[in-house]
Amino acid sequence: MLNQTNIVSNNRWYVLFWNTIAYLYDSLALITLSICIPFIIKEMNISLSQSGLLSSATMIGGAFGAIFFGKMANKLGNKKAIVWALIECGVFTVFVYFAKSFESLLLLRFLAGIGIGGVWGPCVAMVSESWDGKSTLFRTVC
Repeated sequence: MLNQTNIVSNNRWYVLFWNTIAYLYDSLALITLSICIPFIIKEMNISLSQSGLLSSATMIGGAFGAIFFGKMANKLGNKKAIVWALIECGVFTVFVYFAKSFESLLLLRFLAGIGIGGVWGPCVAMVSESWDGKSTLFRTVC
């Protein structure tokens, strides 16, 4: 019979790699807004405070996503929660392209934020669970 320590140590780099990819994809959806803000301001003729509201809506959605997908991870597992959060984030990030008004863009960024926030917790939990207790420095960083 395999020891739990052997299972953990055999898969930890695989888990770390794929969770890093998921986290980078998720962060890309977050950073994209920062890059596009000057163009959004010009194209939609919105104020600087309205552009700040877009970022805030994303972060507020992230807080709700962390709660929702955290509960999902507890019930269905971290892997499924991460996959569903990435799908949700990706779908609403694509829909942002079709937004015609500031209000629709605000709503879509909030909904994309739910997926963005939903990736963070399960990724960290999955990586920290895959490393044994001897790797305390690594677990502290995660």
